[in-house]
Amino acid sequence: YLKDPPDLGPLSDIPLRNWVSECEDELRVGPGRLKPLLGLNEEDVLLDIQENSLRILDGCNDPRPEGDWGEMNHQGLVYGMVQSGKTASMISLVSQAQKAGYRMFVVLAGDKSSLRDQTQDRFSKSFDLDNGVNSTKKIYSPTWSSDFKQTGRGYSENFRDFQRVAGEDWTIIIVIKKNTFHLNHLIEQLRNLNYEMGKRDTSMAEALPAMIIDDEADHATINTGGEGDQFADADFSDDSDDEDEHDKNTDPTRTNRGIRKIINLFENSTYIGYTA
Repeated sequence: YLKDPPDLGPLSDIPLRNWVSECEDELRVGPGRLKPLLGLNEEDVLLDIQENSLRILDGCNDPRPEGDWGEMNHQGLVYGMVQSGKTASMISLVSQAQKAGYRMFVVLAGDKSSLRDQTQDRFSKSFDLDNGVNSTKKIYSPTWSSDFKQTGRGYSENFRDFQRVAGEDWTIIIVIKKNTFHLNHLIEQLRNLNYEMGKRDTSMAEALPAMIIDDEADHATINTGGEGDQFADADFSDDSDDEDEHDKNTDPTRTNRGIRKIINLFENSTYIGYTA
């Protein structure tokens, strides 16, 4: 790996190389709409964040109905300076990705309740959610008042499945703490949703192309169970629910394992880690 990577200049100076170049004008908005979205006032900063997130999106899979998702799900890392506007970048990215066609967003918001609540508050304000709902834009966040396990709602309500059956095109934004208590509950509900959608001859890949955004990806997410081939467990499976059948010294940590399961439950998903 690079210990001292070269400075390639501002991300916004890098030309769009992939599918976003075909729809960039549709995804851009003016400063007047960016101000309430990102909660900032400086026009040059707003436009810079927008251009940066367009280039991040350009590295993600193409979710457009007429687009080509590709043969593999993309994964990437966004690396910025401390206090450089990571949350604003994530919000800008989600806004653009939602316009492009992503319909499920899972924001892994650190491992502290205070950070999760703060991130949720930013998303709720940015997308003008009233009790978690923006009925005009068909956006719903089931975690608007509490973390995922504590919502007390089933998968059909959390993912707006009844409305989807009725033909409504809803976007779901889940802001969740990196804690197995909540991650495992999300895994269970995603499995239930996938099963029910399968009975209707549809799939999450078709209806819910997903973007997983991992805030502070260098904290809590990382597998600290061991690195390298000498630690590999040939019997490990992301689909296994039996924690005891593997050696805890070589398995992925439980948080890492939960995040991997969430990613793998979506046939079409993009993973983006944010760190500073």
